[in-house]
Amino acid sequence: MARLPNPGGDDGRWGDILNDFLKQSHKDNGKLKPVQTDDLADSAVTTKKLGLDVRHMTTKEIMGPRHRLTAEDMDMAILEVNSTKPVTIIVPKDDAIKDGAIVEFCQVGKGQIIFVAESKAVVLRSSASVKSRTQWSGVTLRYRRANEWVLGGDLE
Repeated sequence: MARLPNPGGDDGRWGDILNDFLKQSHKDNGKLKPVQTDDLADSAVTTKKLGLDVRHMTTKEIMGPRHRLTAEDMDMAILEVNSTKPVTIIVPKDDAIKDGAIVEFCQVGKGQIIFVAESKAVVLRSSASVKSRTQWSGVTLRYRRANEWVLGGDLE
């Protein structure tokens, strides 16, 4: 088994002992070898240690004709809009929503999803339109910062 050299000991062999030890985790060129999952202890890597904010993907169904987004909706992860007629999603001015919060929409039914700002104080940005394109379109809405939202995805 590889080990570190003993200070004051291992006369004439400390370099070989150290190199054997380093080869356990380094390639011949000195770069680190990739870590395999089998090399990790159970529960050694957690989302908390990685600094990740992981949400459990949950789904909420919206059937229309109007729905005002709430901070609770932002925790849902996926909002499925299931209607034969267009459904208006009202994008709010809401201080309870955290910057960077994201919610995904899926147009399950034939009715388009139409996004509208709740007031003139709300900025809704999009590189395309503010309407989903067709049934099964996926659309993402991100709260960029105070009263500014960014809309993206399969839009008209």
